[in-house]
Amino acid sequence: MRRLAGNKTTDLDEAKNLGWVCIVDQAFISGEELLKTFIETSEAGESAYVRLFIIRSQNAADDYRWCLRDVFFDGESYYVATLRRSGREYIHKRFQYFVISEGIQYARGSEHYFITNDPEITADNYAWTFLSSDVVEQFDCEDLFDIKTDP
Repeated sequence: MRRLAGNKTTDLDEAKNLGWVCIVDQAFISGEELLKTFIETSEAGESAYVRLFIIRSQNAADDYRWCLRDVFFDGESYYVATLRRSGREYIHKRFQYFVISEGIQYARGSEHYFITNDPEITADNYAWTFLSSDVVEQFDCEDLFDIKTDP
């Protein structure tokens, strides 16, 4: 399993200059083509890597205001290493699928990017696990980020 390596800047301009995928408040700021290339390469079964710099300036707990995420595909599985604002680093387990799902009901107006072991996951059924007062099945996934699709 790989750890987050290299430059760990939290400066948006520097991150853009370094060629990272930068997302601020659910909108791509730079690197959208890099993400598309990562997805295409991994779907072709080839090793791939992309770094995500995600900033949430509104409605986010302090440790979730920004994070760096290195997403790897080794030809068989996806992995992600995350560094949060607190300095805590998380290494996540192996996942088999990269899924993009548009919210229809509970996650309306957004597109969610997951790595998962459940290819049937949707943005809505993932959101429902947080909204329901019932005991519901948790998904074996990592919600990498979401992008607003409605203005």
